[in-house]
Amino acid sequence: VKILLECERSLEIRDKYGFTPLHFACIENPNKNSQALTDFILNIEPHLINKAGNDNSTPLHVACSFQNKEAVEALLKN
Repeated sequence: VKILLECERSLEIRDKYGFTPLHFACIENPNKNSQALTDFILNIEPHLINKAGNDNSTPLHVACSFQNKEAVEALLKN
């Protein structure tokens, strides 16, 4: 995320599966860093919370699938 911002790239960038950096923050191993990263991304691009990947999975779906409680909590509070 830091590299994208330093290169003045949008956090709306997507991979071949349609996942944004927020999706990947929700995949990260559950820890306080994943919550901080999720909060950081949502502060910059709050609308990404509802962006779905090619399989229609939102960041919340991904966080639940990977049992990332910290990311789920961060998403729900936003």
